[in-house]
Amino acid sequence: MAQFDTLECVRRLEDAGVEREQAEAHARIYADMIMPDLATKADLRMEIGSVKADLLVEIRSVRSDLKAEIGSLRTDLQAEIGSVRADLQLEIGALQATMRRELKEEIASVRGDLKTEASWVRSEFGAVRAELRGVEGRLERRIVDQARLTEHKLKVWFGGMQAATVGLLVTILKLL
Repeated sequence: MAQFDTLECVRRLEDAGVEREQAEAHARIYADMIMPDLATKADLRMEIGSVKADLLVEIRSVRSDLKAEIGSLRTDLQAEIGSVRADLQLEIGALQATMRRELKEEIASVRGDLKTEASWVRSEFGAVRAELRGVEGRLERRIVDQARLTEHKLKVWFGGMQAATVGLLVTILKLL
């Protein structure tokens, strides 16, 4: 416990011009007022130790509470992640089903278009084939007509040649 030096207080008051009796009264009053609240270094060390101990207990408590809260949050987050994952899997499944359905519809539409186009191509091919047959027939007739004309011209030419040959032979025979 700290000590208040009343004798030193009295001496200083007397040096300042206060009478001894009054200086002693003042020193007792100061001692009565200051001493109960005056802390010593040992008191402060003890109080600091107590505060440190209290703080350590409080820190441990807060640490424990934080660990528990973090664990709870981790559990909540894992549950939320699981829920979101399940929701996403459902949405992905629904999207896949929709995409498969739309793809099947598109494939069916394309097949229908291809059948229509194939039918049109067949029809056009048939028309071209028929036109080619007509052209072929006309060409055959022209070839036949041309062959007949050529045959006729050859016959006329051969006939003329034969007549000329006969005439030439007759002339040669007459000259002989």
